[in-house]
Formats: sequence, structure tokens, C-alpha cells
Amino acid sequence: MNKKISVGLALAITIVAIAVTFTVTMAMSRTLYNSIITNLSLRTSVSAAIEEINGIVSNYYYGSVDDRTPVITSTLVEGYVNGLGDSNNGYLSSEEYAGYTERLNGNLTGIGIETYFNPVTSEYSVVYVYEGSPAEKAGLKKGDVIVSIEGEKVTRINCQELEKQLYGGKLSSVELVYSRDGKQATVEPMLGFEIPTVVSQMLSGNIAKVRITAFYKDTPSEFEAVMKSLQEKGAVGFIIDLRGTSEGTVEYAARTLDVIVPAPSGNQTLAVTYDKNGNKIDAWAAESGSINSTFVVLVNNGTAGPAELFAADLKDISSATIVGSQTKGIQTVQRAFPLDSGDAVLLTVGKLETYDANRNYNGEGITPDITRELDQGDSVSLWAISVSDDAQVREALKIFS
Repeated sequence: MNKKISVGLALAITIVAIAVTFTVTMAMSRTLYNSIITNLSLRTSVSAAIEEINGIVSNYYYGSVDDRTPVITSTLVEGYVNGLGDSNNGYLSSEEYAGYTERLNGNLTGIGIETYFNPVTSEYSVVYVYEGSPAEKAGLKKGDVIVSIEGEKVTRINCQELEKQLYGGKLSSVELVYSRDGKQATVEPMLGFEIPTVVSQMLSGNIAKVRITAFYKDTPSEFEAVMKSLQEKGAVGFIIDLRGTSEGTVEYAARTLDVIVPAPSGNQTLAVTYDKNGNKIDAWAAESGSINSTFVVLVNNGTAGPAELFAADLKDISSATIVGSQTKGIQTVQRAFPLDSGDAVLLTVGKLETYDANRNYNGEGITPDITRELDQGDSVSLWAISVSDDAQVREALKIFS
């Protein structure tokens, strides 16, 4: 939010925008706010605002308010969370919360492609095909333009909604019409492919590029397997690509980092979290092993949260060089709280301390050792850029020469 407002005012503004019943909603609202607002003065202010608006709506609102209670209640919760003025907080519908927990648990599934809608050409293209995926087996390739999904033409307006049909664990197929070299074809790849969060490729000079797209439950084991495979192929240096990476948890980021860094000396840990009273919530130390090599980390303004922890610790422990642009600057931790309705609220519950207890990047971001912007700008999909056209990768490769 650009301008902070009081919680009471935020709720009042939100409530004005919706229809509110005087009876059922008042009862539910009082129950809701009595349970989540412990400050008596704030609770009184919020209740008064709700009651005043309810009175106006009850007496003068011309439209029907039947069956609106679930929508009204969820909007009240969302208004309260937004009124806190922390952009890292959020309200999740039951569907969004289910997807959120599935991703964290490593259950991100689909047909196995990454896509990008080009606003200039209005083309919805395949920019990456995962190895061994149903999409690869169906013959889809990078550069294919998806014309329609399940019979509906893809446009700028509906592409995000249609894209949802490319994901899911249900063992059914999805019909895609795509264009390649001026010719159209139809394929029906199956859903259910487990999409990895770690992908890699060998570059020139035995340098490996490893991209981590999120820090979920399976990311540490995926990362360990990829790093072992790359070493067996003769990799002597590693570019860890964290550009655009923000999802996941501090725990999974620390466990992923544990694969390649040595155990810190003394009582230092990879990450520690503290609540608002200064009490330690949790801590993670390096335990397994390490890789003695040269590391470069790629970051940009989409690198946030757990990815920033990974970058900061790898620099401070293993002297990694950070290349790219300023990161987002989220050095706090969030937790999802499920509600009885099935929805959830995502709240900031503490601050994060990295390996270097004096490192502070919250609200400011991490400044790279070498600043280099992409020639294509920030809006382009990283999947669509080849290594030869990637200025930040080229800059990273110089470090190994």
C-alpha cells in the first residue's frame, strides 16, 4: 500500500463497498472480531463502524442481501488484513489456501511446461518444457505458440485463467492447439506430472547453471540430487539462479543451503527467526556436508524472502559473488492461519536473522556485488532468454574465467 490508514478506517471503507445484512452479518462480525482483535479500544472502534454501516444498509439499501453473508465475511477479513499496512500479509480464499499448502508440500503438478504471454505480439508461448514430462512426450517444444486450451482461444484477458488448466494432479488430459512454423496441431498431454523446483544445465568451461524456482518441501532433496549429478559430469563452478524466486519457507531455504555450505563455526546458524517480543521462534544450522567450489548467485527485484536468505548466507559463508539487480528486501517471516471457513490469512509473525547477525536488508534489498540489468528489461520471462542473450549469466561467467 502506498498510504497507511487505520484498521478501523480500512474496514469502514471496505464495508461501504458491499451489501451487509443487519442481523446475521452483525452476529458473525462480532464473533469474528472479538476473536481476532484483543485490543479493547480497537475492538470497540471496529464494532461501532460495522454497526453504523449495517444500520444504514438495513434502512436504505435497495438491493437484496440474501445469501451474501460468506462474501461479506471474507471481505471483512480481507479488509482487516489489508488495513494492517503490511504488503507481506494477505488473505487467501479456500481455493488459494489449498493451492498454497499443496505447493509448500511439494505437490505442484501439471503437464510440465512454462509459458509466457507476450504483450507485444499477443502470443502465448511455450518457453520451457520439463524433461520427461507429458508435454515433452506429446511433442511440445520451446517456441510453440498455444492457440487454444480446451477449445477456448487464448487472449491477453483470459490467459491467466486458462493457464490454471495446465496444472493439477488429476489424471486427465488437457487439449491444446498450438502453432509451429505456421502450422497448427492438437495434443492432449496428461496432467499429474510433478514439476521440479530445481533445473540445471551445463555451460561452457564446465560451469553449471542451477535454477531454483521456489523453496518447497522437496527442494532440498531435488537440489542435492542435481548438485551430485552435475559434479559427476565434471562441474567445477556453479551459477545459482534465484531471479524471480520468492515462494517457499525459510526452513526449506536453509535445508537447501545446507547441501552446499560447511557448518558455521561456534554457535552461528544459517537462519534464526524471532517473534515481536524478541523470543526465538526457530533456528536452522548446517549439518550435512558441503561443496568446495566457486559460486555465483543471480538475483533481481523478484528475489525475495527465502531466496534472499539463501543468497545472503551463500555470500557470507562461501564467499559467493552476487550478480544482477537489487533484491526485494523481505527479511521477515510469514505464517498462514486457517479460518473455520476454509479460507486463511497470511501474516508476518517474526523477523529473520541470517548467518551474519548484522546483515539487514529488510525494506531495502540486497545490493549485488556486480550490478547488471537484463538487456530485455525486467518484464520478459527468464525462461524465454537463451544463455547467449542473458547479460547477467554472461556477467557471471566472467568470474570463472
